Amino acid sequence: MGLQQQWEEYKLTESVTEGEFRENDVEEYVPNNEQLDNIKNKHLPDWEMLDHKYIEKMYVCKDHKQAVEMIVAINDISENMDHFAEVTQDVTEVKVKTSTFDVKGLTVLDFQLAVQIDTWAEQNDVKHSPTSGNFGMHEAASDDKIYDKCWKGYKKVPGKKRGEAGSCVKK
Repeated sequence: MGLQQQWEEYKLTESVTEGEFRENDVEEYVPNNEQLDNIKNKHLPDWEMLDHKYIEKMYVCKDHKQAVEMIVAINDISENMDHFAEVTQDVTEVKVKTSTFDVKGLTVLDFQLAVQIDTWAEQNDVKHSPTSGNFGMHEAASDDKIYDKCWKGYKKVPGKKRGEAGSCVKK
């Protein structure tokens, strides 16, 4: 099921009015936190959601050349969608963070962009790495509690690593 169908399944477009910034008003619709959690968990379990305003993911490429190729691919995807993400590179690591500036939160565009980036990464055998708050190259100390926190309304599952599927559950 595509993301557009997912939005319709949750009936997220019923209260949408004419778009203020974009032609397609569904692109501006900001779902509530529970709806965002459901969509993220179903379609983008490896992405981290920050304050229900951004989603981000760290990819680890096999070498610098592949990292550059990935950035070019992300730029092409973004141009085709007319929706852009914050992309940073550190040698073989590529970090992607997306949000919709127009609405200061997450919209269907962010999820569609993330799915397309994940598809490219999978097709090109690019791995992902849970983000650790400092761009991934420097692992957090095991006793550093800041890296064990979950988003508001969720709690950490003992024994699970940050970013691992099922590491945070609803309180």
